[in-house]
Order: sequence, then C-alpha cells, then structure tokens
Amino acid sequence: MRINVLTFNGIPYILKRKDWFGKFVDNLTGQTRNELIELWKEYTESDQIYQEGETLFFLQEIKETEWEEII
Repeated sequence: MRINVLTFNGIPYILKRKDWFGKFVDNLTGQTRNELIELWKEYTESDQIYQEGETLFFLQEIKETEWEEII
C-alpha cells in the first residue's frame, strides 16, 4: 500500500482522500454543502481539508511519537 505524504507549513500530513470539489456543491442552489464535507472529514478521520483549485484534499496530521526514556 502506497501512502502519500504532503507537507503544509512544515507539518507533514497523510493524504486520506482526494475529491473533486464539484461533488460537494448543490446542483440547484450552487452552494457548497459544508455538512457533506464535514461528514467526509469524519469518515476519513482527517484533521484538515485543503482546497487547491477544483480539488479537495482530506489530510491527517502525522504526529510525532511520544516516548519516555527508561533508565
């Protein structure tokens, strides 16, 4: 399995999903369906959503591992 890693502002993220923005626009009103975006964010366990042009990126931050030295 290939994992895509993107970095924004020095923070590494795993790309969980990439979708066309038009999928989240109501055909009748032309308004963005933010509730649907939030559902996808929760479903993909993403921390951030980044939009570039017509593409939405659902991203999960890569956290540094916390560890304690054992003496």
